[in-house]
Amino acid sequence: MDNPDLVIGRYGDVVAVLSGTRFAVPPAAGGPPASLAWLRRTVCRFSEGAEHERRRAIVVDALHALDPARLRRRARDLVRAGGAPAGVACPVLGEALGVTDLDALAEAVPAAASGYLTGRGRDGADAAVAVLVRLLGPGPDEAVAGRIAILVQAAEATAALVRTALPYARRPESRGLPVEDVVAEVLRFDPPVPAMRRVAAEDARLGGRAIPRGAVVTLDLRAANRDPAVFDDPDRFDPGRRERGHLTFGAGRRPCPGAAQALHLACGAIEGAAGGTEGVR
Repeated sequence: MDNPDLVIGRYGDVVAVLSGTRFAVPPAAGGPPASLAWLRRTVCRFSEGAEHERRRAIVVDALHALDPARLRRRARDLVRAGGAPAGVACPVLGEALGVTDLDALAEAVPAAASGYLTGRGRDGADAAVAVLVRLLGPGPDEAVAGRIAILVQAAEATAALVRTALPYARRPESRGLPVEDVVAEVLRFDPPVPAMRRVAAEDARLGGRAIPRGAVVTLDLRAANRDPAVFDDPDRFDPGRRERGHLTFGAGRRPCPGAAQALHLACGAIEGAAGGTEGVR
């Protein structure tokens, strides 16, 4: 990982970083309208303070209109109709958000997502964001950017979760268990997004280590999710385990607002691939 001297991997330390105000998200620079830089500068993910709260509320309102159970059924039906399990999140979310040109959406989302977290997208990322603005507009910038963020974040992360979870769902340990339990354990044991970053907003101490203001810390979610202080036998894949509380969807003051939708989309896709509706067969 980057910044090897500033990797945070203990569960309690990661929660402390995510819960307080001593650490902030790395800021995003602005850019021309309908560009990748504009998107990053306009969404809640890279915002702090009142700006973040306002933008997050916009996303939460949009997510409230996306019934998780309906998303799950639609994902399951698309897979049973021949759709690739890891590819159904984008069209399902697009339909739910009112997008009619799903082919254009399928091309634009991966291109925009290529630089969403880092700001360094592949060729065509800016053009892809412009397409998404057209498909998910019109409206105020923050509302349109929020809808784009739902697709870019949820579709890509959920696709990664489904790709990761399908082999685990076929393991003997998963047989007969609810799909939700299998997915929850995959999120703990082998998170599709294994790390996130924060910047120290002030001089801080964490785990006995001094962290100067402005330092970037990497939160190792994979390590935190396998902290033996929290999880029994943490290096064993156990979808029947009683301990919950993985950090893959974040924690503290900025948990992922679309966790329920992502979970149901992933479960529906896996159910469609496995031929079941209540458990892994």
